[in-house]
Amino acid sequence: MTDRPTDTVYHVVCHGCPFEQIVEGDRVLAAANKIVHRKRTDHAVEYAPVEDSTSR
Repeated sequence: MTDRPTDTVYHVVCHGCPFEQIVEGDRVLAAANKIVHRKRTDHAVEYAPVEDSTSR
C-alpha cells in the first residue's frame, strides 16, 4: 500500500486570470500545474488541499 492519500482534492488557482483547476488525489500533479501556469503567464498561482466540510 502507498502512504499517499488518494482522496485528497487540490484546488489550483491563479490570482492574475480566471484559471482554476481541481486535481483529485495527486499533490504532485497539482504542484506541476501550478508551476506550468506560472511559467506560461508570470501570474501568482497557488494550490491547496480542499477541506471536506461533510466530514465534520
